[in-house]
Amino acid sequence: GPPTPAVGFASGIERIVSGAGEGAGAFEPGIDVFFACEPDAPRERVLTLMTRLRARGRSCETDFAGRSSKGQLTQAQRLGAELTVIAAAGQATLRRPGKPDESVSYERLEEELA
Repeated sequence: GPPTPAVGFASGIERIVSGAGEGAGAFEPGIDVFFACEPDAPRERVLTLMTRLRARGRSCETDFAGRSSKGQLTQAQRLGAELTVIAAAGQATLRRPGKPDESVSYERLEEELA
């Protein structure tokens, strides 16, 4: 066939790890806020709030895969969320590691997270 331009690259995991040097492991992934949504949660309101928080420099995520509530909470732990917001129909619950859960209205939620 006709000549086709291309670029290739290969690297072993050992070279990547050795190239990382002492900085390896210094980065700890994590997000500021994870939104776990119950089936009756106002998702549009949650997504709007996420946009506002991101504009303020806060990192946040939610579940887009349709996981169960338990699965969403597990995902929040995997992502290293500092705060998990459990969004339900009438209000939200703030869950912080080592502290009791706190229920807040959606009207107060943005100021609590800012």
